[in-house]
Amino acid sequence: MTGVSVKCVLWPEALKTKGGDAADDRVVLAVGRIDGSGEGSLTLVCDEVLLLEKARVPAHVPAAGFRSGRTSGKALVIEMPAQASDLATLCDSVTQALVSNPGDCEVFIEMNLPDGLLVRARTNCLIKVFPSQKLQDALASTGARIRWADASSMN
Repeated sequence: MTGVSVKCVLWPEALKTKGGDAADDRVVLAVGRIDGSGEGSLTLVCDEVLLLEKARVPAHVPAAGFRSGRTSGKALVIEMPAQASDLATLCDSVTQALVSNPGDCEVFIEMNLPDGLLVRARTNCLIKVFPSQKLQDALASTGARIRWADASSMN
């Protein structure tokens, strides 16, 4: 997202309970929700901040019976509806489906804004998925549309 500034807010209670790793000039994983109400800016309201080296991703064991061949080089594109009635719940459900299916395929989130602008964002480098039917079913149940693409075409 070119030309957009991002401000992170960590409220005092969250800082005390889950923000101990927040510090100047540190690479962190910030978990929270986006408030995009500002013109040309986004605010990430942080619920938790972890040093990147402390963030953990579960190890991947391929699902038995699912053989798609080579999975590296594939990318999952999730099309999020811009006018979802409860976007926060949708995002939580999509996130749960992604982290429950770790693998080596990159994930991109797309949203068509009302003014016709397409926004595409790559998820955190720690969130990659395995292309299984279980993942596709979990994402379909959220209401988000998905498609598989060649990762090199997404950059």
